[in-house]
Amino acid sequence: MLRVALVCVGIAAHAAALSPGEVGSIGPRRPRKGPFVGHSRHLACSYGALCSIVATKAVVSQALPIALGDMIGERDRVGEMLGTVAASSAALEFAVLPAIGAFSDTRGRKVVMLAMPTIAMFMRLLVVAVGRPWALIVSRLVTGVAVNTFYTAVSISFADLFTNDSRSLASLEGKSAACWGAAYAGGMLLGARLIVGRGILAAYSASAGFALLALILAAGADETLPPDERVPYSVNASSPLAFSALFTRGRVVATLSAILALQARRDVAEMSPRSLRTSCVDPPV
Repeated sequence: MLRVALVCVGIAAHAAALSPGEVGSIGPRRPRKGPFVGHSRHLACSYGALCSIVATKAVVSQALPIALGDMIGERDRVGEMLGTVAASSAALEFAVLPAIGAFSDTRGRKVVMLAMPTIAMFMRLLVVAVGRPWALIVSRLVTGVAVNTFYTAVSISFADLFTNDSRSLASLEGKSAACWGAAYAGGMLLGARLIVGRGILAAYSASAGFALLALILAAGADETLPPDERVPYSVNASSPLAFSALFTRGRVVATLSAILALQARRDVAEMSPRSLRTSCVDPPV
């Protein structure tokens, strides 16, 4: 739900930024010769890489609770540690995602789309090589940021291509959300079978394989930000507080932004250490 709300805010912000003439040009329904013609390779590679990197995260989603349960054994402490990891991951994303976004405005989208699967792959291989609980925690933190950053980079690349076609952009974002859900469900199913049948390290090996596949597919995607449209790196744009500008772009965008903030606040509350201590089930052994 949080990603769906984020997509809605992005589309509304885009529509609010258009001039009246541009809005009128995309409003009436008219026959067209396929808006995606000429971009089929980029779309196929982007969606394939997105599914692969989401599977990178999903296939080991159950590994950390199991490892912490084996190591600690106490339900309250496991819940508190999971909550701390989730909160740390959210804080890390809040701090670095704006800077990565500003970097992509300077160097292009593809460099981000190539860097994130590479980082995820090395984080998974670190767990396979070391096999210690601290490696699982570090991998969880860094890979979570990499996966969400890749999702954002794909969405931005679609916006680059379909700036003046809000219908096509909304369609692509809906397909991205569907890819996320399908890949996560399939990855969790595969991960459960690997963990039960072959152990946690087997799941992390498969996760590294998915990250490599995402890297290969991302290499086939196009660079969607031409050099003449890139801007110098801005420290102000990379500030985590830059999101406050959304509340100054009209009533619709401000309302959707407020809804998104409230949804995020609820999700954070559900992932708090106290909530996890009181609601989590006994850790599997």
